[in-house]
Amino acid sequence: MNKPSLIWGFLFLFSFQPAHAKSFDISVIWQHADKSATLLVDLAKAEISVHQPDENPKANGLVIIKEITEIKPSRKWHVQMYNAAENNFVKVDIHQENCKVLGVYDNDKEILKVLRNNKHFSTE
Repeated sequence: MNKPSLIWGFLFLFSFQPAHAKSFDISVIWQHADKSATLLVDLAKAEISVHQPDENPKANGLVIIKEITEIKPSRKWHVQMYNAAENNFVKVDIHQENCKVLGVYDNDKEILKVLRNNKHFSTE
C-alpha cells in the first residue's frame, strides 16, 4: 500500500468515533423540558442559574445547581442541586445524553431534563 492510500485509510478509520466520545460545550442556555424557564450553564463558575423565568421573575439569576465537577471522560458531572422542599442542596448527577439533551439524575433515576436552546449559542 502506498503512503497516500495509507494516510487516507487512517483518516477514514479515525473519522468514525463512537457517539459517546464526542464532546460538546454545555456552557449555553438550556430550556427546561417541563417549564417555560431557561437555565444558564456556566462551567467557568461551576453553576447553573435560572435565566428568563416566565412563571417567577424573582427567580432570575437564582443559582439552582452549584459545585459542578466533571467525571472525565464520561461527559457526566457530580453537582449540588437546590431542593426547595428541603431548603438545601442535594447531591445529584448530570448526564449529557447528546449535544441537545442533559439529564439530571438522583440515584440513576432521571428527575429533570433540559434541552439545548437553539436561540442562544454562548454565555457571552
